[in-house]
Amino acid sequence: MKKHGLILMKQWDGLDNRRTIYDCFVRMGRNLPEDLAASRRAGFLQGVSDIATGPFRRWFIEGSPTVQEAYDLFLQITAFAGVDIDSAAKLLEKAVRLLEKQERGSRLPEGWARR
Repeated sequence: MKKHGLILMKQWDGLDNRRTIYDCFVRMGRNLPEDLAASRRAGFLQGVSDIATGPFRRWFIEGSPTVQEAYDLFLQITAFAGVDIDSAAKLLEKAVRLLEKQERGSRLPEGWARR
C-alpha cells in the first residue's frame, strides 16, 4: 500500500532538506530578471505536476512564482499530487545544475530529465 504524501514528507522533512529545496529555487533564477526566473520556476513546477499520479494530479501553474511561492507549491505538489518528494528534490537539483552550466537565460534541453 502506498503511503500518503504527507506521511512521506514528514519522514523526509528536515532543516537541511528544506534549505536545499529553497536554495535550488534561488539558484534557478540567479543572475536573471525576476520575470524570467519566475518563468523557470513555474515551468519546473508544471513539469513536476505533470508527472503526478495522485488524486490531486491536475495542477496548472500560472503566474510568476517567487522563490517562496515556488517552494510552497513544490511542497503542496509533492504532498498531495502523488509525486515522491525525494525524487522531485533530486530532479530539482539536476535541473539547477544543468541550468547553471548553460548560457544565461537558456532553457532545459528536451528530455533532460531522462538523461
